Amino acid sequence: MWNTIDKFLKLKNMNQEQLANLMGVRSSSLSDLKHGRIINPSFELMCKIVDGLGITLDEFRNELNQSKSKSGE
Repeated sequence: MWNTIDKFLKLKNMNQEQLANLMGVRSSSLSDLKHGRIINPSFELMCKIVDGLGITLDEFRNELNQSKSKSGE
C-alpha cells in the first residue's frame, strides 16, 4: 500500500510530512503505515490520505490493484 501512496506523493511533488500536514495528522501516522505497523488502515485514515493527495478512493484503489497485478500478488 505504501508504494501506491509514495507513487502519488511523487506525482504531486509532495513529501510525507506535507501530506501529514494536509491530512491533519502527525507524520508518525504515515511512518507507521510506511513501515508496516499499520496493516489495515481505517476508512477514516484512508479518506484523509486520498483527500490530502487530492485524489478519490477509486483512483487510489485502481492504482493499488494495478500495482498488485504487476507484482503478481
